[in-house]
Order: sequence, then C-alpha cells, then structure tokens
Amino acid sequence: MLKATLLKRLLRLSRNGKRDGVLTKPNGKLLVMMLNPESEYFHEHMQRDDSYFRRIKHTDLREIKNYISGFYEITKEEYFLGIREQQIFDPAEKRFASLYVMVGKKK
Repeated sequence: MLKATLLKRLLRLSRNGKRDGVLTKPNGKLLVMMLNPESEYFHEHMQRDDSYFRRIKHTDLREIKNYISGFYEITKEEYFLGIREQQIFDPAEKRFASLYVMVGKKK
C-alpha cells in the first residue's frame, strides 16, 4: 500500500512541474486502493496491539480524496471487498467493505 505521505510527495512533484508525469502521463489514470478506516475489518485490526494497521497515520478518506482531486478528476469511487471472519463477500454497506477504491483521470 502506498503511504499517503509518499503519494502527496509524488503528486506535489508532478503538480510543481519539476517531474511532471511521475505518477501518470497526460490524461493518464490513477487507481488508489486504500484500507477503509470505517470498516469493521479495520477496527478489528486496530484493536490488536501487534497489528501493522496501527502504523497507519492518515485515516481521513475525505481529506485524501480532496487532496487527490487537486490533481485528478475522480471518475469512480467504490467500497469493495467485504471481509468477516474467514468469509469474503460483496459488501452492501461500506462498514463491511475493507477497501475504498478511487479511479481518477489526470487533470
């Protein structure tokens, strides 16, 4: 998973024109798949002292989306991959979706 700070650094370089195209070419697409911090799956892992989820620093999906929107037109958003115990399913509600997915087109 790409850390939000690394994503911000790469996007900033691209926006400043110093290294345009670091992430995508003109009219390129961006696919972002992040753990959904609103999911039961995420909350279960955050309760574990030894979970790597506890190292995640940025959990505000709105803030991350707003930042990415400065560089990409968000063309699709989806909550994806329901996980409960050992079962994987198509989630009907975002609280069951372990992933938040965004697709964008470079502005």
